[in-house]
Amino acid sequence: MPPMTGPAALALIYAALNAACAVALGAWAAHGLGGGEAGAAAMVGTAARYQMWHALALIAVVLLMRRMGSGSAVRFCGVAGGCFAAGQVFFVGGLLAAAFASIGWPTPIGGMLFIAGWLALAGSVLAAWRARA
Repeated sequence: MPPMTGPAALALIYAALNAACAVALGAWAAHGLGGGEAGAAAMVGTAARYQMWHALALIAVVLLMRRMGSGSAVRFCGVAGGCFAAGQVFFVGGLLAAAFASIGWPTPIGGMLFIAGWLALAGSVLAAWRARA
């Protein structure tokens, strides 16, 4: 496969950092701005959106890993994928547990894992770009 160009790498890093910010802003909107308790339907809707976006992110991780081959960039991608998968379990699972059983304690852990995954994805692209420079 052809090497990742500077503009492509910068665009991917920018996208990953924006996604990390979007997760953080979602948490701030729900908790820091007095979002308060949401109804079950709203929690399930939020869970579904985050699950879909991070399922797509996992697909992107797999495609990037195939392109990167080996080295630290692939390891960062593996961390990102692991964080996205664990984030889905904790965040989505926590929201669903809160919606149906009033148990939502793992949800913040999942949100932090999502943010860590996006930062790791940015790191993987940076590592791949630097390795090919």
